Amino acid sequence: MLLLLFATSLANAGKYNHISFWKKAPDILICGKNQPDKNFVKTSLRYWENIGYKFGKIESTKKCPEMPGDRYGKIVVTSKYFSSRQGETELIGYEDNRVVKEYIHYAIIELNQQVSLYKGENADTLTHEIGHAIGIPHVGNPCDIMYKYSEKC
Repeated sequence: MLLLLFATSLANAGKYNHISFWKKAPDILICGKNQPDKNFVKTSLRYWENIGYKFGKIESTKKCPEMPGDRYGKIVVTSKYFSSRQGETELIGYEDNRVVKEYIHYAIIELNQQVSLYKGENADTLTHEIGHAIGIPHVGNPCDIMYKYSEKC
């Protein structure tokens, strides 16, 4: 399914609408006790890189940053159990001490790795959540990785 979603998104390369943007390529920080595997994250990043998105360095650490300033310029990827969904992304942007949506200062992706409805669901979910972390909202095409939930197409 990921290959099919990749092919569908290649057709849409450059055509995604964005709700906000990064001023520069964000670094990736994988953190937490039960953090996702670095190669697993790299695979999802490659999906976006193949259609033109850029990312900075990738780091792993057991302790997630607690202060917003320590998250600046980063997409923070961590694990969290959810009873009703596979993942969640929060975008934060500030300009002159007020929250704005135009530019992303950091994003936090929480990925539920404990439950999987089908083989590859966690990979599809992380790829989808990275899409949100780079400012892309849901799309109407059920075969696109940015559809509101995974579909078998």
